[in-house]
Amino acid sequence: HNMADASEKNDTLTDYEAELYDRGIRLWGVDAQKRLRNAKILLIGFKSLNAEICKNLVLAGVNSVTIMDDGVVAEEDLGAHIFLTHEHLGQNRAKAAIPFVKALNPLVTVDHSERNPNDAVSQSTSTPEASSLRSFIIGHHIICATGCSFAVLSALDTMCSSAGVY
Repeated sequence: HNMADASEKNDTLTDYEAELYDRGIRLWGVDAQKRLRNAKILLIGFKSLNAEICKNLVLAGVNSVTIMDDGVVAEEDLGAHIFLTHEHLGQNRAKAAIPFVKALNPLVTVDHSERNPNDAVSQSTSTPEASSLRSFIIGHHIICATGCSFAVLSALDTMCSSAGVY
């Protein structure tokens, strides 16, 4: 899944995209903006750090962002999380944030998964569920994992490295 091979959208920016992403184009150029526009990002864990990363990626104009988090919104999330409010307490973090993330940029596809990344690296890696989760994860170009144990991060690194995912 090399970023250079990512070409789901055509190779030309629309006038609307050129206007919307004008600042980014001036900073890093049209070719980089085209590559960004084709990038499929997976954010594993959706506490404050990945929420901020998500905001920046969506505003920059990536193709898609998938937020993967099996946790629920707790009081501690509200102090530093830009997408969550008291009304989200007890809801899945990823699902609760989706409408707010989508509102940032209508050109970016935003999705969520309530899967647990530990399932992809469990000892029973031959189960259909673990295999399905691994396929889901490596279906992205870039993965940003936060709040994971070292064992999960190490397994994700091995899995992604062998699949050409960054």
